[in-house]
Amino acid sequence: MQQQRRRTGFSPLQGLGAFGVVGWSVALPTVGGALLGMWLDRVAPRAFSWPIALMLGGLVIGVLVAWEWVAREQRAEQDRADELSSPAPRTRATPGEAAGPAGAQQSAMSDTPMPDRSTPTPADTQERPDD
Repeated sequence: MQQQRRRTGFSPLQGLGAFGVVGWSVALPTVGGALLGMWLDRVAPRAFSWPIALMLGGLVIGVLVAWEWVAREQRAEQDRADELSSPAPRTRATPGEAAGPAGAQQSAMSDTPMPDRSTPTPADTQERPDD
């Protein structure tokens, strides 16, 4: 039930929000570069056009920022989808289960037969000096 509450369907407003973020991420650096270029054209005129150069630079930076934002959103959406598709974590171990790595070793060891102690081992057959 909690998974259903956390899982929301796609909303058109989410799409408009993403469109707005990507648009502003590209538009602001582009316009900022053009404005900075116009100022530089007055302050430090050169043979090339500052506004065009900085507008193109702002466009490249804006596209890179938008690309990174979209990639981050896709990763977050994939993580949410993976979280919803994975089985719920178990909180309690059943009585027959071993708890933790040490318990796993014990259960693995309990499957192997114990040696028969009725037959003497070499250590049992060694002669001990009398005290």
